[in-house]
Amino acid sequence: MSLEQGESIDVDQQAQDRFVRLLSKHSSALYGFILALTANQHDADDIFQETNVVLLRKWQTFEEGSDFLAWSCTIARYKTMTHHSRYRRGNAPDAALIEALSEKALDAARSADDRREALLECVEKLSPADVRLIQSRYYHKYSVGEIAKMQGMSSARVYRLLSTIHRSLHQCVQRSLGGANG
Repeated sequence: MSLEQGESIDVDQQAQDRFVRLLSKHSSALYGFILALTANQHDADDIFQETNVVLLRKWQTFEEGSDFLAWSCTIARYKTMTHHSRYRRGNAPDAALIEALSEKALDAARSADDRREALLECVEKLSPADVRLIQSRYYHKYSVGEIAKMQGMSSARVYRLLSTIHRSLHQCVQRSLGGANG
């Protein structure tokens, strides 16, 4: 009997791990959705944290295979309305406005999520040297001059390389998305 219990715990742990991966994958889109509803970074930060707490508490109610982003954004919408009614009293937008905004914000979040996924896939197709250059510029936040000095090339050459990589990534993302979201 203990083997069955152990298997059950293992299955639950695997399901929870899949849920956490989904939450991580969609967290940027979820935050963008909340920010679109609040138009205030401080409020969005608070609501995002509150939403994540609820999502983690309710992870077992999520039906695997269904639309995680829509499910999490629904929870975020309710958290946004609660937050507005609690803290914004006189300045709070009404529920109908939040409802209308949430449809547009969900579409925008999906689009951003799709573009992010496509970009990640496209970055994987770059040469290791191009990836290092992109990481130096955007992850490590080195200036073009610093990169040029580290690589032993002119700043103009770094600008040209970055421009070529940007163009390549843009075209790859456009192909991946079927030419949409231009």
